[in-house]
Amino acid sequence: MKNKESEKKEERFELGAFSYADKVMADDAERELKRIQKLEQQIDYDKPRVVHLLYDKMINASSLRTPEGLIYMSQMYGFLREHSTELDHELKGIPVEMFSGITRTRETENVTDMKLTEENFNKLRRSLKRERQESRNRILSHRIVIGFLAAAIVVMFLIAFKSDTPNILNYETALQNKYAAWDAELTEREAKLREKSAEIQAQ
Repeated sequence: MKNKESEKKEERFELGAFSYADKVMADDAERELKRIQKLEQQIDYDKPRVVHLLYDKMINASSLRTPEGLIYMSQMYGFLREHSTELDHELKGIPVEMFSGITRTRETENVTDMKLTEENFNKLRRSLKRERQESRNRILSHRIVIGFLAAAIVVMFLIAFKSDTPNILNYETALQNKYAAWDAELTEREAKLREKSAEIQAQ
C-alpha cells in the first residue's frame, strides 16, 4: 500500500523541457503553449515595432504565466534587444510577477482570473491582426504617394524638356539654336552687303 502511495506521489507530467508534479498545472501549460504557437504563426518579425507593441500588451495584460510563457517572453525580449535601434520607445523588462502562477495549483487559483487571461490573450491576437492590417494600409498609402510623386516628376521633366523656353534641361540646345540663328542672319547680311558693294563698283 505504501509503495502505491509513493508511486502516486512521484508521478510527474512531462511537457517539453519541463516536468510538472501537478496535472492541472501541466494542462494549463499545454494550453498556454498552444496559444503561443497560434500567436507565433501570425507575428511578422520583419516589423520589430509591431512585435514590440505586442510584447508590451502581453506584459500589461499578464497573458502568460507558465514556464513555457516565460521562455517565449524571454525569446521575444532577446529579439527586441537585437533590434533595439528600430524601436520607437524603451524596451521593458519582463515582470517576474507575471509568472507567479508557475507555483500555483488549481486549489489556490482563481478560475475567473484564468478566463480573463484567456480573453486577454484573444484580445492580443485581435490587436496583432489590427496592427498588421494598419501596417499594410500605411505601406500601401506610402507606395501610392511615392508613385504619384514619381509620375509628377516625370511629367515635369517631359514638359521642361519639350518647352521652347530655356531651362536647365534644354539650355544647351536652346543656346546652340540661338547661335545658329544669329550665324544665319549674319551670313544673310554679309551677302546683301556684297551685292550692294558689287552694284556700286559696277556703276
